[in-house]
Amino acid sequence: MTLLFISLYLYRYFRKLGHFKILNATMRKWYLDSQGKLVSYVLKIETRKSSEQMTFEELWIDEKRFKFRMSRDNRKLSSHFTPKDILHISPVPGSGNEPASTEEIPNSKGKMVICYRVGDKMEFQTISKFKEPLRGFRLLT
Repeated sequence: MTLLFISLYLYRYFRKLGHFKILNATMRKWYLDSQGKLVSYVLKIETRKSSEQMTFEELWIDEKRFKFRMSRDNRKLSSHFTPKDILHISPVPGSGNEPASTEEIPNSKGKMVICYRVGDKMEFQTISKFKEPLRGFRLLT
């Protein structure tokens, strides 16, 4: 019984570590003059694998597929990374409802799902809580 408990604890501990660590997930609402509002998301992660071992495939927000940008802290776009790199992932505005991929995303109660591939296996990470960095609203003209 003790061995089962220790095995279960170790499995949960190492599974929780995952392939990358989410450092920060922010959501910012922008109110436009005549078009309504725009919501922008930024996901800041620390990788635990290199780009040769892991690739980011898709980004889903409210069950809509989006293209995304991946950049480093110095704001340069990058598709190659090494372990311990800090990356910023954000959806491209206006790219919602892209054609669906061949694989279905799992039903999720989260706001955002990031799909990535490790080897031949597709993995999913759900983000349900976001920080709102600025209170109030901004007008864009």
